[in-house]
Amino acid sequence: MRLYQWCLRVSGDRSLPGYYIQDAIPYIYCDWGELEKALELAEKSLSMKLRYQMTDSLPSAYSSLAYVHFELADYEKTEELITKTLQLLQKHGEERFYLILNRMVLAWARLAQGHWVEAREQIDKTLAEAENQTDQVCSMAQMLAGTALALMGNLDEAEDILLKAEVSLRKMNFRIRLCDNYKALAYIYHARADPP
Repeated sequence: MRLYQWCLRVSGDRSLPGYYIQDAIPYIYCDWGELEKALELAEKSLSMKLRYQMTDSLPSAYSSLAYVHFELADYEKTEELITKTLQLLQKHGEERFYLILNRMVLAWARLAQGHWVEAREQIDKTLAEAENQTDQVCSMAQMLAGTALALMGNLDEAEDILLKAEVSLRKMNFRIRLCDNYKALAYIYHARADPP
């Protein structure tokens, strides 16, 4: 965050349109609960990238804005933005990491809208793809999928997936997502009323 702020101070127009970290800042503001600031920054980043026709970094900007809209509970807008993100990622042959994580966000948006069948299909497809990826991609996909499945009432399946994710998340010391994973497991144990 300090590096980002320093770069903003020394830039002429107080923005970094091609700088990928600019798309990560809205996630931080979402974590802090400052959703309006997150929305402002995500919209500004996307606007600049569209204006300068920075097609390589557009998926990152759309994805960031989609995440903010998800946090704002605007799930239709989330789905619209994630669909654009996925189209751009597929068109430009981007890394599987971003493709998989954005597909999982699409599943979450569909779940939040009550489209459980479509959400489940997306989860299954994305989990299968994630199995052949790095630990980071696979564990993030597992954590997101396991949490979604727990909310759908598939407690046993969700627990199995989350316990797999826990191993990798611990190994990588990925604390924030490990906490999310533990929250989902706690939800499962509470729903069953049988702690491990």
